[in-house]
Amino acid sequence: MLYDNGLLDLYKKHAKNGHLDLSQIDLSDQIKVCNDHHYVEKVIIKGNSYYLKTSPLKKMPNLNDRVMASHGLGGDYVNYYSKPKKIDYTPSFMKGEEDRQIMAGQIYNKLGIKGAIYTPATSKILEEDGERDLVISNSIESESSRRADRLLTGFNRCPVLQLDERNNLKEWNQVIKYYTPHGIQQILKMRVADVITCCNDRHIGNYNLEFNKIGQIDDVSLFDYEETPHRLTDFYFQNFERGFMGRLPLDRMLENFKENEEMSEFIDKKELAEEILNLDIKGIASEISDATNGYEVASDEINKLQSRCESVANALLDKSL
Repeated sequence: MLYDNGLLDLYKKHAKNGHLDLSQIDLSDQIKVCNDHHYVEKVIIKGNSYYLKTSPLKKMPNLNDRVMASHGLGGDYVNYYSKPKKIDYTPSFMKGEEDRQIMAGQIYNKLGIKGAIYTPATSKILEEDGERDLVISNSIESESSRRADRLLTGFNRCPVLQLDERNNLKEWNQVIKYYTPHGIQQILKMRVADVITCCNDRHIGNYNLEFNKIGQIDDVSLFDYEETPHRLTDFYFQNFERGFMGRLPLDRMLENFKENEEMSEFIDKKELAEEILNLDIKGIASEISDATNGYEVASDEINKLQSRCESVANALLDKSL
């Protein structure tokens, strides 16, 4: 079953090369944000909120240097730990970002994690820019949800859940009181799924915390599945704070999944591994093509996701990495 953001029925009449042609859709824009990282526009379609998103509108001079500076990165630290690649926002790069977000939305939801569903679209963003491909997602905001960065910083903040806080029982008790067991489980599944989808930009600004009726965190809902602009492809957030210092490389994350006994208190690793291995990555891509009237996920992206599923599942099953 393919998850729907509420727009799939429109692709039957308004698809252009597998992309929803927004020039044929009655929509009204509300909010536009354009910066070096991406362009985002909030629109209303059929009475519901959606977000349009694309990479920078044009190639930005010295983009990598400015992004690294904004994240507190630079010098020997970056060169030694991450070896970032210079980026040109070429059509192939942007197609890869498009594929990744479209596939990721399906994967999160198939693993039982609530997330925005991204589908391909095309639109003329600015008069001087011309028509361009982008992704469009449903809004996952609700009365019971709050974006994590609006709760996890500042006075009386609700702390980020970290299993290594078990080493300090006092700190652990301060944190755990905010979460239900299901909330802890979903945070952990989110961390595992982010490694599968190569979403290494999961900081507190791009997921929501969902609260139950008595004010405990009972779930999460996700959006924004991109890689970071400086392409730290295999470094992932351990503490979900913005910046580089809280990240772990892929091999460390997989070792964590394999060896962390406390993780087993909250999720059944074997059961989760089986769910991951049962993901039909090629089937998902085929369903996307059918539903969008022709959007084709690149074979390299399909193979990468399939390989990552196997690596993560093996780590959870405590097999050799």
